[in-house]
Amino acid sequence: MMHTRQTNRKGKTQRPAASRSISAAAALLVAAAVIAASGCASNASKREINGWKLTETEEGAALVRYEKDRLRILGEISEEETEGRVFTVREVRWFSNWNDGWTEAVLFADGTARLVPSEKKGETAVFEGPVLLDEPYSAAIRYRDTVIVGAEAASAFKRRLDRIEAAVEFLSAREELRERAKSRKTFIRGAGSLLFPEVYGYPDGSRPGPKQADNRSKAEGISWDLAYSAEYIPAELAEIRNSGTLFRDWEETADLFYFIFIMRSDTK
Repeated sequence: MMHTRQTNRKGKTQRPAASRSISAAAALLVAAAVIAASGCASNASKREINGWKLTETEEGAALVRYEKDRLRILGEISEEETEGRVFTVREVRWFSNWNDGWTEAVLFADGTARLVPSEKKGETAVFEGPVLLDEPYSAAIRYRDTVIVGAEAASAFKRRLDRIEAAVEFLSAREELRERAKSRKTFIRGAGSLLFPEVYGYPDGSRPGPKQADNRSKAEGISWDLAYSAEYIPAELAEIRNSGTLFRDWEETADLFYFIFIMRSDTK
């Protein structure tokens, strides 16, 4: 089913009401995202997720919202004799938009957290393991006047997810980013510098390559430094970086890079 475009009085495209309920795949990260900021380095098995709003329904299901509803985690709350209140993750959803469109997706997910009292936030979710995600089973993507849904959209989102996960694997090996991951803002600056120095500035210890045409690749309006790619970027990422594809992924879903990064077990 195709979504109908809606525009406000200023002529800007709005997210369709029907699509708002779908929400998206990036989700996997969700549960994780958060985590980074809570001093996980000292305790690799437990991760606190702060700043999330938990809303329970009569059926016991719960919705966790983070960053203006871009990320949502759905699951169930139960009372356990030894663990207290337990939140079981069933589904993760993602939504993001940019100047020319929006993307949303939904994934089945599996993870468990204990809900512990917090003086400031009511309850804090403490995850004792990663949130495991399945492939996106629902997605919708709009680019300008074109909207794709169903299997085509899910496949496109999965390809993007694969590229982002490959980039995160490279980033997770950089010790300096672990500290920066405690803040989304500092992570974006640090990861942006490593992946796209032409835009964010070159990281310490590296320098721009020659500016001759045969050492540059123009794509997405940027002249990509091929020498930097060859020296600092893994071969499997170099081509999609030089083509501008990875930068397009970043521009449209930078938060997804962040959330996947902090969800990885080796970054805790």
